[in-house]
Amino acid sequence: MPHRHLKNTGLSDSGSNLQPLRPKSVDELDIPSADFHSSRDLLEKFLATPLQTTYSSPSTGKKVTVKNAMVIMKPGEMRDSLVDALAELNLEVFLYDNFEMIFVSEYQKAELIILESRQGDYHAVDLMRLLIRDEALSPTRFVIIGRNPADAREHEWQGLGKGLFMRSRLPLPWIKRTLAEWLTEEMKPEEVNPSMQLQPLLLIVDDDREFIEVFQEALQLKLYRVITAENGAEAVKQVRKMKPDVVLMDVDMPEKSGFEALRTLRAFKSTERIPVIIMTAHQENRFQHEAVQLGATAFMQKPLDLNHVHDQIQHIITAREWE
Repeated sequence: MPHRHLKNTGLSDSGSNLQPLRPKSVDELDIPSADFHSSRDLLEKFLATPLQTTYSSPSTGKKVTVKNAMVIMKPGEMRDSLVDALAELNLEVFLYDNFEMIFVSEYQKAELIILESRQGDYHAVDLMRLLIRDEALSPTRFVIIGRNPADAREHEWQGLGKGLFMRSRLPLPWIKRTLAEWLTEEMKPEEVNPSMQLQPLLLIVDDDREFIEVFQEALQLKLYRVITAENGAEAVKQVRKMKPDVVLMDVDMPEKSGFEALRTLRAFKSTERIPVIIMTAHQENRFQHEAVQLGATAFMQKPLDLNHVHDQIQHIITAREWE
């Protein structure tokens, strides 16, 4: 096995007896089983095939030209298997437990980023989108690790780079072969063009969990990406980190009200222009007046009509594009 190259980990290379996990079932291999008499035949045939010793695609013979990879995953057997596979492909590995350990300037060094679908409170897709928007990262090759394909949010990959999904439990030979094949594929223009638009990112802020769940699902069906917060203090943190395209914020919430959160957002240059729609069940005119005075982009009375919310969001996004 080639020497394992590790950076910024504090780990030694003495742990070479890593035992990669085998899948729970042949279904996890994602290989059609029609050509085999049984699942057992499939697994035995796959594992008995000799590994390639050259760093090239088994089907095309093209060489893997990627030189390094950044792996952002919690310690575990899947991470160990990935590091082993990357080492056998002769890639230098920069290993991190989570994205908060990484200096922003280090992202630009990575030719390949491998990360779990959940990164703390954020999804990997949202994290990459934020880094690209802030020019800390250019569209690149990336692999998202999750339990099932839905975890990857593949329909939102446009403009992020060339992506690949991998299940979180796979054998080392399968990981190496898949990466060797995929890393020789050319990146398409639509995969590397950062100007291509992604679905708008919305932040819903409300202490009513049922309301959040209903509207989150409804807006996702309209192809928005949605993140949530349950109070004003949490909302301010989310806005600063994720820079959503539109915020929908309730007024009456614990810790910090919607009006207090709006006042805070309008006080900082980085968030002063982010559109905020204030929503409330209060009928008094003074609530609308205060929302306007604090700089709300729009005001909506609960109960909300989904089509009206959608139209309002589209109007705001279109208006910003013309600014």
